[in-house]
Amino acid sequence: MYKVLVADNDETTQVLLREIFPSDSYKIEAARHGKEVLKKVSDGSVDILIMEVHIPGNEDYGIIPQVQKLSRRTRIIAIAEGNSLEVQRILRSESTDPQCFSMELCQFEVMVCA
Repeated sequence: MYKVLVADNDETTQVLLREIFPSDSYKIEAARHGKEVLKKVSDGSVDILIMEVHIPGNEDYGIIPQVQKLSRRTRIIAIAEGNSLEVQRILRSESTDPQCFSMELCQFEVMVCA
């Protein structure tokens, strides 16, 4: 079973993602603040982190590099509303991992670290 951490302070997003991932294959946990993200990643094995970049506690946009230091195995999907150059810059600066890439998806900018 894969453990997925959904880091978003919007409860609707958390509910939606719980519906998308089948419960027999994925255990979904939620975090509403950057500190919760770091605690849950350091406490156990998070396989996938789906994170809204503008989550409270990530004002300096340093959560992704910290997660990468805590757990090399955690795959990260970072999402930011909007498709501005500023959002793209933020997402690209979040990670030093060369396997990370960002893309525009609907009205969102998405970064995936494989």
